[in-house]
Amino acid sequence: DYLTYSQWGSGSGTTIYGLKTSTTYKAKVKAFAGKFSESAWGPVSAAASTISTSISFSVGGVASGTTIANAITDVSTTPVGVSFGEVSFDTPVEAAQSLVVNTNANSGYTILVSQVDNLKNDLDIIFPAISGTNSTPIAWPANIGAYGYHTTDSSLGTGTSGRFTNSNTFAQFTSTPLEVAYSATPVTNETTYILYSIQAGHNTPSGNYSQTITYTMYG
Repeated sequence: DYLTYSQWGSGSGTTIYGLKTSTTYKAKVKAFAGKFSESAWGPVSAAASTISTSISFSVGGVASGTTIANAITDVSTTPVGVSFGEVSFDTPVEAAQSLVVNTNANSGYTILVSQVDNLKNDLDIIFPAISGTNSTPIAWPANIGAYGYHTTDSSLGTGTSGRFTNSNTFAQFTSTPLEVAYSATPVTNETTYILYSIQAGHNTPSGNYSQTITYTMYG
């Protein structure tokens, strides 16, 4: 197709989509001016071979005493678990996990988070969630029970991209998968941290609370 210089990406070139993997391609171009003038074909480009798209994603634990988003984690975590221990009134307990991505996909990747169920105790009493949402996170509240998360990705791909730029912005977990990490380009060992925060309020029932959180990635 005939496109302008800027439409072809100017000096940065362009990306050709829809190619088969493990196949060698060559390209050549010609210029077009007006309706009846065009140049001869230019030289054939050097051969270029396609490769299969690869993507990998891992969750990592974070040690206590680690600074994440201006907070110092109070407890250590593993890739598969977060244990807050005893939670006191109006004193946030904070923990974190890392999300690490490698991909050569031209379109990058997106990571979503969702909860399988609410944070509940043995009597099915739900721990109060922070009122902030993924689309509109809020500052951590005082004097009430609250539970939520913050992502260190300050440039997401949906909604207001920089909504978590301020380190004091938290959202509640929901059953709907929502974005917590994003890149529009290939990445190598790109790491995003999820900071979990919880505190008890005056009327927060005692008990052992638990829930399951799911991270989903696509590229």
